[in-house]
This record gives sequence, C-alpha cells and structure tokens, in this order.
Amino acid sequence: MAEVIRMPLLFETMTEGTIIKWIKKVGDKVSSDDNLADVETDKATFELAAETEGTLLYIGVRDGESAKVNSVLAIIGKEGTDISVLIGTNDAPSPEFKIAQPNAPAIFQVPNYHIKEELGQGGMAVVFLAEHLLLQHQVAIKVLKSEWVRQEHVRKRFLSEARNMARMQSPHIVKVFDLVDNVDLVAFVMEYVDGRTLKTLLEERGRLDHASIKEYFSQMLDAVGYVHARGLVHRDLKPGNFMVTDAGDIKLLDFGIAKQTYIHSADYTQTETHYQMGTPMYMSPEQIKSTRDVTSQSDIYSLGVILWQMVMGKKPYDTQELSVFELQTRIVNEKLPATGTAFDPIIAAATSKGLDARYQDCAVFKQSMLTISVSSESVTSASVHTDAETTHFESVYEMTGVDDQQDNERTIISNEPEVLLTVCKHVGGRDDWEHLKYGVINLKREWVVQPIYNYLLNFDDVGYCIARLDEKWGAIDRKGNWLLEPIFDDLNSFDVEGYAIAEKHTLAFWSNNVKKGFVNRKGIWIIPPNFDNLENFDHLGYALANVYRKWGLIDRRGNWKLFPEYDGELVYMGSQQDREALFGYKALMKNKTGIVNLDGEWIVRPYFDGMLSLNDPELCAAMLYGQWGIINRKGEWTTKATFDDIQPFDKDGHSAASYKGKYGLINRKGDWVLQPAYEMLHNFQVDGLYAAQQNEQYGLINKRGAWVLSPVYKMLYRVNDHLYRAIKNNKVGFINRAGDWVIEPEFYDPLWSF
Repeated sequence: MAEVIRMPLLFETMTEGTIIKWIKKVGDKVSSDDNLADVETDKATFELAAETEGTLLYIGVRDGESAKVNSVLAIIGKEGTDISVLIGTNDAPSPEFKIAQPNAPAIFQVPNYHIKEELGQGGMAVVFLAEHLLLQHQVAIKVLKSEWVRQEHVRKRFLSEARNMARMQSPHIVKVFDLVDNVDLVAFVMEYVDGRTLKTLLEERGRLDHASIKEYFSQMLDAVGYVHARGLVHRDLKPGNFMVTDAGDIKLLDFGIAKQTYIHSADYTQTETHYQMGTPMYMSPEQIKSTRDVTSQSDIYSLGVILWQMVMGKKPYDTQELSVFELQTRIVNEKLPATGTAFDPIIAAATSKGLDARYQDCAVFKQSMLTISVSSESVTSASVHTDAETTHFESVYEMTGVDDQQDNERTIISNEPEVLLTVCKHVGGRDDWEHLKYGVINLKREWVVQPIYNYLLNFDDVGYCIARLDEKWGAIDRKGNWLLEPIFDDLNSFDVEGYAIAEKHTLAFWSNNVKKGFVNRKGIWIIPPNFDNLENFDHLGYALANVYRKWGLIDRRGNWKLFPEYDGELVYMGSQQDREALFGYKALMKNKTGIVNLDGEWIVRPYFDGMLSLNDPELCAAMLYGQWGIINRKGEWTTKATFDDIQPFDKDGHSAASYKGKYGLINRKGDWVLQPAYEMLHNFQVDGLYAAQQNEQYGLINKRGAWVLSPVYKMLYRVNDHLYRAIKNNKVGFINRAGDWVIEPEFYDPLWSF
C-alpha cells in the first residue's frame, strides 16, 4: 500500500460543479503517461486526484450544493504501485498513516485564497502561487515547512521576516498583505512578481551591458537604502533575492535573516553570536568574523560583490574549487579582481575591507553609479564619493597592466554630486541676527528652498534637513516640503539608524521643564522624553543620558546600560572602529576623571583632571594640572603632560597639538612632525589638509606646513573635497581649493557677521 501524508484542508468550500482535472478509480495503477481526463461524481462523494509524475492527490467532499472538504490526503506512489482510494474524514488519522516525504510542500488553507501551484522552495519555506477568490488577483504565499513550525527560533524569525517586509512601502520591495500564525500553519501573503530573479537573468545572459547595470543597480540601491533608513540590515543580499520584472523593475524580497540595527532590539537577539548568517559568497569580511559586527555597510559590501557579478557575468569566486573556509579567507584578505571597466573604482569603494573607506550609505553609492558613462566600457580615473571623502583611484589600465598609450578613447569620469548649501540671508529690518532667515541654494546660486526658516541644519544622506519655523522644529525635504511637521521644541539630526534627539517642554513645576527623548523619522517617540539631557548614540549603540544631574548610558531601547551615578559626561575613549568596547568610557567622579567599562568597573581609577578621545584603539589624551599628555588603556603615560591642547589623531596618526600657545602636529609617540608655529589648527580628517590660523586669518596647509590656500579668511569649513565654506569681511561664501569664489560672499553667519 502506498505511503500516505495527511494534510490540512485545501479549500474552504467546493461546489458540485467544481472542475475535476483527474479521476483515478480503485485498483488503478499509477502511471505518469495515463490520460486522466475522465470525471466521475455522485451525490454522496466525489474524488479529485491531481497527478504529477506518479503522485496522486485525493480530496473527499461531502454531499451538498456547497460541500465542505473533509480532508486532504496526498498519496505518494511510484509508477506501477497499487493505489487504494482513501476518502478521509476530519477524524484523527489511523495508525497506518505515515509521512512519506517530510519536506513535501504542504497543502494548506488560507481563507479567501485558492492555491494554484508551487513556485519554489528553500530549506525552510515553500512559496505558492495563489489567487484571491473575491478580488481575483494573483498573490504569492510563503509557507513555513511543517518540520520547522514547532521550532520556536525558526518560527520567530519567519514571523519577523513577514513583519519587517510589511513595514516596507517601497516600489522596489515586495509588499506583504497578510499573515497567518496558527498552531500548525505559519505563512504570509505577499505581492506576486511576474518575472525572474537576477540570479536567473545572469545565468541566462551572462554579463550585462552598462545601461542595464545602471538601470537595475540604481533601483537595487534605492531598495536597500530604504531598508537601512527603516533601521534594518538585510544580511543576505544576493542575486537570488532580487526579482527583475518583465518591465525592468527591481523588487527586493526575502527578509529572512534581516536584523534591527539597534543592537538590543528583540529581533537582534534572535541571532546568536556563534551562528553565521548569510550566503558566504556575498558576505562582508566583518560579517564572516562576527555576526554582531554587521551593519548597513555589510549590505553595501554585498551589493559591491553583486555589481562585480553583473559586470563580469560570473561569480567572483569558484565555489566548486574552494571550500567555505578558503572562500571566507579570500574575502577577508583579498580584493576583488579588477574588471577593466568604469565600474572598478566603484566596486573597490563598495568592497573595501575597511569601513572608513567603504561607502557609508546607499545614497553616496548611487551618486557614484550615476557618473558611469554607458557609452564607454573603460575608464581612466574616477572620483568615488564615500561618506566624507573622495578617493582617487588609478587608471584601471595601470592596475591591469594595459599600456596607457594603447587607447585614446578612454573616458574620464567626473563624479560631482548635486550639492545643496544651507545659507542665511538678511530679510529686512535692522542689520542684526534677529532678521536672518535660512534657505537652501545650489551651486548655480539658485534658491532650491526659499529663505523662510529660523534655522536649518545640513541635509543628511536620506534627504532630511532639520528646520526651525516659529520656534518649533521639524524636518523638510530637498524641495522644502515638510517630512516631519514642526511640532518639537528642539530636534537634532537623525543618526544612521534613524534616531534623532527631540525635546518636549513640560509644565511640571517640581522638575526641569525640558525633557528629551528619541524620535524616528516619522516623528514617533521610540524612547519617551524622560531625560534632562541626551547625546547622540555612539558607534557601540549607547547614548549619554542625564537625569537628576547624574549621567549614565542607555541603549537603543531606552534601558540603562550604565546607571546614572556619574558627575560628568561619559564618552568612549577608543577608536570609532572598535566594536568590542575594549577601551571603556571616560567618567567623572568627585571632580576626577577615569575610565569605566560597560559593567561599571573602573579600568583606570579617577585620577586625572580631564580626558579626551584621540580616536585611537590604544591611546587617549589625559590632563593633569592644566597640561595634556597621552596615556594607554592602563592609565600609564606614553607621552608626558606638556601640551596646552591635543586633538584626535587623523587617519595617518597625527594630532594637532598646542605648546606655549602655538599649534603644530605630533605623532602617536608625542614627537613633533610639524613644529608649532600656528595660532590654531583644525583637522579636516579626510583630505589631509588643516585649517591653520595666522594673524587671526585662516588658510589651508598640508602636513608639511606648506600653504595650499593663503590665510585671508576669517574662518574656513569643509563642505566636500572641492568646496569650502569661507567667511570674509563678515560674509559667507564658498570657494574651491584654488581659492576662487564659487559663490561670492554675500550671505550671513550669526556668529561672525555681527
């Protein structure tokens, strides 16, 4: 006798006129070649059998005009096997019933949907094509396999995937419409996308032309950027998780192992640190090393690998030849091979092993993509914009050993993104700061946002600009439309996870009437305003918080990590790349400063008069009796306290330090690499230049002390690699590195203009 699987109900109702595709009578043998078009019914019972390569499906139905299904029995039989007709009931199955194929797709019941066919399956779930019975439109239903339904951690992750996808309202992300969470059935209903995966497209076509790559990849960046802005990291980006419709639209799907970027969220703790989540081919170096190090930049690395595959038409590594260990070793230690195309510098910036050199977000990544010329298959050089710097890459011909003289038609890629500048204009009345209004201009000096605001910050990478209007704060877009209505008493810029400090005034006479908390980009309080003061979250996911004049640290759920018992601000002393909190936090106790770890234990006893992070994994600055020196993590002096001031190290390990009122540059050992000769030095960190003051005027110097820009300005601020905000004659304008005015100094600055 054939082995039997008893399954849940398929349809809620069936009528006597239901189309019956195949009927097999008792005693018939299974044959995939049989013509099963006969129909045989009676008023008591009729049978429906669906055959696929020797598999029979029987459905027993009660008598009646609108008969309900009693049960569904899938009878799995090989060709030539005798099949007995089993008309089931809703009673428990008899002992003879046993599971023949545990991984076989289950037939299930979802109200209002008719299941049509299986679309595909993976290790944990099966996806079916279905049709809504009333609306008559097609959907896809993803069903957790029965063997995983009672595995709580798997079930939880599956439900989390559905909820994460349901939060997404982007044209480039598959929509979720409904969720089923029953004892024996876990599924969700989602948008059906008629097309093929990018994986299938690449297998069919090989390398894609540049125009197609730009079109598809720009949409992919929009989708992933949208996910990141909602506080999620996908963690499993690969060609198989992007659908390409027949119209050329991209849809991101499968959020099965996405995680919240705030490290103490419930979703985050679903992944234990010893589990590696993701597909090895597309995993970032930090994802391979530690699950807890995964950030949105890990997704950017995965996108860089996908871009390489789209350009070359093949995977960057041969998984037939490499073990997983060998593959991961290469990812951690080796760069991707050059493609010999205009995409090389962009791929290099996306797949940089160091997070500082890697694109910080998808918006900057996309800006670089937009500069690619589709009419050229090669490039001499490109300027690739990362978070705060432009990295110049050598000719791909030099990198691949091709003689520069062999090709005279290579294209120079210029990567100048759209720059919007926040400026302040005097709008009448007395010449004072009370009659200033803020707006936004472009490099043509055209008003993009009219000057009507009391204050504006700069635009972030998602396109939010914090704005104050009539004493209330909100956020506007690049056209001046309100993204977040001005309802807050104060509002800071959003961080990369979408958190912003907001302020709310209270009427409580017994306490400070100003309370602060965190809101998301929709203006919803995610950490209620219960604090007297707050600072932004650091790279470890902790924020400095003050209550009743005491300072502590909170996590992204508002829970205390370090209880508020310290007299001064807590600031992490190590490198911003340190994800293990190896250094500890500066803490003030009874007017003396030391270092505590995240358990509140003193690493360095409170002995110093002050401390300053040097953004270094081993060293920080410490002050004693009004002089600054350098100490290690144990509190031992490595450079004696002889300086008037010390600033954080730049990427080359140099710090602007002051001695007897003059500034120069020192190295990590405290030795002068540029003798102290300047009234002030400000490190721009990213372009190797310093704003130096001489005779109360600022210019730019390099690390050798040579003037790149003569000191003729009252103040200089860096906008990007090519543009500086300059104040001259108490007015604000914008100059390039040569000192030429890109925009003449005609605007105001409340600090310098009066």
